[in-house]
Amino acid sequence: MANKSPLEFRLRRKLSRLLKKPGEMGAAVAVLKGWERKGMAPILFGGVLRDLVVLGRRHYPRDVDVVLGRGTTQEILNDFSEHQYRLNRFGGVHLSLNRWAFDVWPLERTWAFTHDVSLVPTASNLPKTTFLDVEAIAVTFNGPDRIGQIISYGFFEAIERRSIGINYRHNPFPGLSAIRALITASKLHFSISTELARYFVDVVADRGVAELVRAQESHYSKVIFRDSELERLAEYFVHEIQETHNGKISLPDRYQPRQLLLWP
Repeated sequence: MANKSPLEFRLRRKLSRLLKKPGEMGAAVAVLKGWERKGMAPILFGGVLRDLVVLGRRHYPRDVDVVLGRGTTQEILNDFSEHQYRLNRFGGVHLSLNRWAFDVWPLERTWAFTHDVSLVPTASNLPKTTFLDVEAIAVTFNGPDRIGQIISYGFFEAIERRSIGINYRHNPFPGLSAIRALITASKLHFSISTELARYFVDVVADRGVAELVRAQESHYSKVIFRDSELERLAEYFVHEIQETHNGKISLPDRYQPRQLLLWP
């Protein structure tokens, strides 16, 4: 970005404070600092940064995505073999540490980098790989106690618009991506773009609501949007796409408080 957004200054300030945080939050930060000291070049990524900017310090997220610029999956396992973990199909590790959930993977194993030859696996390209623009951000470290670069690809603009759109369309789980878009919009009280609404309608038409229900059961271990709700939402989006003139569609009011169910 040529001109830094006030939101970027806010994020940098929050992250700088975070690096000095004691207690449970400090335990999570200590993990990041440890990876930085070992030269693994951790990159804080995606939703955790979004929640810090939008929801603030009273809603510190418990799920943290970290990409290792110079680390390997085996190095992570060597350090945390005594902790609860599981491997995923993309070469990453899901770690449970001090009530925090870390998803950690090597930079070059990012799905978009392995499937799109036009994207070189670098920290600066990492924000280009997220499905949603409100997750298109990455932060590097300049030593274990200092924030380095804040790399955004439409992230701050999406926050300022209070609207969620598609950043990188291709992904291995379109059903889950469609559901996550709804949950994110509900959680943040944001609208969604007409392009994202069309994506949801197309996924429902192509794959059926049963697949979106299964995606919720698999990823969240609960069903948040039932099949009848998904069908009604698809019909609602079809109508709103035809009627809207500003490129943004709000979720129906009855879905606005859903974060109370998801994040008590």
